[in-house]
Parts: sequence; C-alpha cells; structure tokens
Amino acid sequence: VKNTSALAYFGSGVNALNTSVNPVAADKSFATAVSLNPLDIYWQARAEAGIASANQLLSAITSTSTASTTSAIVASAGTIVNKSIEYSNNAIAADPDNYNNYVSQARVAELATVMKMTNAYESAIAAHTNAIRRNLGNPSLYLNLARLYASQSKWDESIQTIGAALQVKSNYLDAVYLLSQVEAAKGNLTDAITAAQFATQLNPSDPLLFFQLGLLQYNKPDYANATTSLAEALKLNPTYANAQYFLGLSYARLNETAKALAEFEKLAASNPDNKEVALMVTTLRSGKSIFATGPQSKAARPENNSTPPIQQK
Repeated sequence: VKNTSALAYFGSGVNALNTSVNPVAADKSFATAVSLNPLDIYWQARAEAGIASANQLLSAITSTSTASTTSAIVASAGTIVNKSIEYSNNAIAADPDNYNNYVSQARVAELATVMKMTNAYESAIAAHTNAIRRNLGNPSLYLNLARLYASQSKWDESIQTIGAALQVKSNYLDAVYLLSQVEAAKGNLTDAITAAQFATQLNPSDPLLFFQLGLLQYNKPDYANATTSLAEALKLNPTYANAQYFLGLSYARLNETAKALAEFEKLAASNPDNKEVALMVTTLRSGKSIFATGPQSKAARPENNSTPPIQQK
C-alpha cells in the first residue's frame, strides 16, 4: 500500500513539475513519495524539483535588479541547490550502481557551477565521470561531460570527450554538432565547417544545421558556399528569416546585388517594422554597397552589430 501511494504521489509531482510548472508543489509530492518508499528515483525527482525552483528564482534577476535583491535571490537559490545536492547524494546512497543517480548529481553540480559555488565544477566533473564508468556504452553521457567542458572554455578536453562519444556512436548528430561549435570557438573554422558538413549529411532535413554551416562558411569567409548552405536552410524552412538575412549578406559580399536585393525585399515584406532591413533595401536599390569601407564604421560588417529579423527555428 505504501509503495502504491508513493507512486501516486510521484505521478502527482511529475504533473506539477512538467504541466503546472510548480516545482514547490512538485517537491512536496516527491517528499511524501520518498517518505513512503525511499527509492533513488524519488530522490532524483526531489533534486530535479530543486533545480527547477532555483532556476525560477534566478530568472527573476534582471539588469535593473539592485545588488541587495540579486544577493538575496542568489542566496536563496544557493540554499535550494545545497538541498538538491543532498537529495542526489541520497539517491546514490540508495543505489550506487545506477548511473542515472550520478547524472542527477551532475545536473545539480552544473547549476552550482553556473552560480560559481565552491568546488561545484570539480563535483560536476566527478559526477559525470562516475556516470560514464557505470555505463560506458552510452554516448550521451560523454556528450554531457563534453558540454560541461565547453561551458568552461575547456576546448581541448571537450573535443577529446566528443571523440569518445563518437567512438561509441560514429553518427551521433548532437556530438558532431557540438564538435563544430567547439572548433569554431577555438577559431578552427576549417575543422568546424567539416564537422558541420558531416552534421548536415546525418540530418539533411534540418534547416538549423544548414544555417549554422552557412554562418561558419560566411565567417571563414567562403561566401559562395555560404549562399548554397543558407539557400538550403531557407528551402527547408521558407520563413527562416535568419537564413534569409545572411543569404542576402552573402550575395552582397559576392557583389550579386540583384539577388541580395531580392532577399532583403522579401525580408522587408515579412518584417515591415525592421528599419535596418528597410535601409538595406534602399541602399541596394540606389546601387550602393551596404558595407562601409572605413574600418571604424560599424556598417562595415552589419552582421556583427545588427538586429535582423532573427526568426530562430
């Protein structure tokens, strides 16, 4: 009877967390569940509710928040995170062989890392490593660790760990995509483009992958291939304003003014309030370049200072 009741409270907590987005209510249900039947999954659930509660608090911090308000919110979130660490430790104590318990511990430690709590990063690394040791054939565990390294600008460690993920699953799209991002962050655009091209081969129907590839090619700069990639992204998603914006820039860089004008005119029609796009249309119609020649001018690279329509997929 206790086990059945615990399961019912657990289900109620999951609903409160995922549907009602009420982590406080969810944690109350999870607490009751774990008091009736102290399974590791219920401890994991309490840790997840804590993460959600802390994130809710931290999201209240804005650029206009006072120092005292920010400090109070961070302190409250820190208290919740510390309790969540305790819950994840309890999950491990309940079943030290379940890799998911270490994944739960790592998730809490990653949030603590973002909050710059003492020894949080080291704890997250240890938790991810322990999870991997208990499930060596799960590529997502390596990817989780690689993302953590990347979040701390540990590019070489991230690339090495991505390599381990790809050894387990050679066509792991998420790992290939992260590899492209990491290589780009390191400044290795050639390797980043190679990885991005592989990603588009793994999933040729995802416009976001072609958009990212096009951006990398644009920044290399390889405007000719950028137009091909960005045009494909736009073909897959005709309302992808980001892709259309950079496709127009790519054509302009190639001095294909008519094609650039066509793309920006479409953008102006779908985004009539965007003054920057309207200015580009006017400039191109006058036969002038949208790129200034002076190195001190922001307009020399409008892609860097602009606020294009930016319709994210």
